[in-house]
Amino acid sequence: MMEDMFNQNLVDITDTATIYYAKSKLFSIQGKNYEALRRIDDIVNACIENGMKPQDLFLTGSYLIKVDVLNNLKKHQESLSLLEQMI
Repeated sequence: MMEDMFNQNLVDITDTATIYYAKSKLFSIQGKNYEALRRIDDIVNACIENGMKPQDLFLTGSYLIKVDVLNNLKKHQESLSLLEQMI
């Protein structure tokens, strides 16, 4: 239902990050790594469009999912680089 409201532009932009976060976590658990990465990019983009900076602490959970997904894809250097940026 929330997704239908989102698709009809009835949901505030700040709520879209919550939807994308849930989807990214679900895709990660299901092993749909590239879908999870796309949703994480959607989260970051939605938050930036709403005035946040990419370094905002709100995005930490999303970045940690991304680190996990990158490790699953054997992209260890990219994962390490992201972790170092978070510190």
